[in-house]
Amino acid sequence: MNKCRWKFIRRLDRRLITIICITVIPINILAIRLSSIAVEESRERVLTSYEKEFDVFMNREMALFGKLDDWYMDFIGEYLEDITVARYFSPVTSVNIVQELGYALNMYGINGFISLEEKMGDGRMYVKGTKNLYTLEQLSRLKNDLAKSGEGQQSNAGTWHIEEFDGRFYYFKSHSYMNYAIGFGIDLIEEMQLWIESEVMEGNQLLIADGTVFILMDAAGQVLPLTDKEAEARLKGVEDAVSFHFGADSYGMDVYLINEELRSYVPVAYRLLQALSYISILMLFLLWFVIRRQVVRPLKILQKGMGELDRQEWFYRIEDAADTSDFEYIYAEFNKMADDILKSHETEIQLYQTRLDNLKLQVNPHMLLNSLTMIYSLAETQQYQIIQKYSMNLVDYFRYCLRETNTLVPLKSEMQFVESYIEIQKIRFPDEFSCVYKMEKGVESALIPPLLVQNFVENAMKYARIPDGVIEVLINIRREGERLLISVSDTGKGMDPVVLDALNSGELYTDKNGMKHIGVWNCRRRLEAFFGQNAVLKLTSTAGEGTQVWIEIPYTIKEGR
Repeated sequence: MNKCRWKFIRRLDRRLITIICITVIPINILAIRLSSIAVEESRERVLTSYEKEFDVFMNREMALFGKLDDWYMDFIGEYLEDITVARYFSPVTSVNIVQELGYALNMYGINGFISLEEKMGDGRMYVKGTKNLYTLEQLSRLKNDLAKSGEGQQSNAGTWHIEEFDGRFYYFKSHSYMNYAIGFGIDLIEEMQLWIESEVMEGNQLLIADGTVFILMDAAGQVLPLTDKEAEARLKGVEDAVSFHFGADSYGMDVYLINEELRSYVPVAYRLLQALSYISILMLFLLWFVIRRQVVRPLKILQKGMGELDRQEWFYRIEDAADTSDFEYIYAEFNKMADDILKSHETEIQLYQTRLDNLKLQVNPHMLLNSLTMIYSLAETQQYQIIQKYSMNLVDYFRYCLRETNTLVPLKSEMQFVESYIEIQKIRFPDEFSCVYKMEKGVESALIPPLLVQNFVENAMKYARIPDGVIEVLINIRREGERLLISVSDTGKGMDPVVLDALNSGELYTDKNGMKHIGVWNCRRRLEAFFGQNAVLKLTSTAGEGTQVWIEIPYTIKEGR
């Protein structure tokens, strides 16, 4: 489990993601959280400040209504008989009552009007407004609207409610008696003017409701009537609204201070910190995109190139365009290194070819002298047919052995050469060995290094022979998938363990007489030169039982590999 975890985080891109997830992202989340708390606390402080100021203002208004109601109770006590007893009704009394009501209007600083409607006599209507607030024309229109709405007011008699007269909204209350109907109208726009003109109201709106009528008032003094559904929707669509309810037995009203720009009062530093926190999260994705494109992706391209060279793909070059001058330089150096490796590899192959030629020069004179001696002996005994056969095999042998080649050779050519060599040895050493080989059908075109099979057949006939005995040499060649398997076995005397270890380790073996045996060492070097780590050469041997050579190389039929 620990190995898997360690392997997972060894990749650069995964390490970067892990570091970002462990460090950067939590820090940004914490910054977002702290900035949000700071913004929320700042907003709450502003909201609390609004609530306090609004409460102070509305409490003053509520106290005004209370004082007005108290005064009115005293007023009714003073004029009770004039108002409620028919025989006390008098036009003079009407004028006195109007004067008294107007006095109260000015005494309490109320912005609005009072009305007095006679129910006896001529049924006159008296309207008196706050000084300098209404013109005579406005009072006349106001009187007409009051007369028209007389019946509708009966349902709200004795309670404060919102009424519209002459295009203006009033907080209105009326009392009906036997002789008179008395009304008080408080102009909402004028009464709220002090609040409307304050800095707090800038960008805000007031929603005033009495449970039946809803009006919306802005900082410019514009008033818009709303339905109950519109008012409900208006409040739901606003996050911050300061509410105030006041009421008593005779009055009640809800006022909402709707602030749509409360968040604009949050300090810019808090807002900037919050914005930067969110932007930093988004920047992480951009940062990861840049790192992945500018660093991780080029490194993977470079890693792929190293892997291709490791698989002996000597002609591989990085052709991708680099986004930075740094990786452009690294790519160029990689391609230069690959060129150097290719040249070195070609030089190495040429070196092994030279060693092969040297091997030929060592073998050929010895083989030539032995062959001439053999021909002479056969001529003495007049075995002319054997001389002819021997000579033709000798010609084939030297033609193949002495030809110029720097490439791999088809397996068919190599085995024809091996057959010629075997025939030559059978004539030289009759009844000392037999040779059997089996080659799978279809592998004749497979390419192998020249003199590869012949070298191990020659070793078997040279070193495995048993005095007064017959050995058998077995050659088996077959294909398994994309691999070519070659085995050369003999039933001879076997090999010394020290020699076997030296040959399997790839060392150049030197015998006790100081003579270097380069055959197996040369074959191993040439296999590595052509196939790299994809070639396998292994020897096994048991004293008195024989030696086995196992060769495994890639199966290829492409010339010049």
